[in-house]
Amino acid sequence: MATNPSNKQMFEAKQGIKEYLASVGVSPEVLVRVGQMADAVIKDKALYTMFKEQAIASKLVEPDDLDMKVDYPSLAVFSTMGKITEQMIKSGEIGA
Repeated sequence: MATNPSNKQMFEAKQGIKEYLASVGVSPEVLVRVGQMADAVIKDKALYTMFKEQAIASKLVEPDDLDMKVDYPSLAVFSTMGKITEQMIKSGEIGA
């Protein structure tokens, strides 16, 4: 039975998130919170400094990883990762 591309891509995304969490040594809940903060920044760029501080404090990024100006591509990545991680927690694929 062949896997359709969207299922394969989602599987790969989930595997990547698991590997990322293991490499940075944080809980899935931390990634969900940072993803939620990224969503808030997309709506209100004045929150970017708070997002950047939270992402650095959570050890998800290094201080030089994010631009001083709002970095929308990074926000989109963290938003998406947070949403997928939240789904994984709810489905039991990953512990909270």
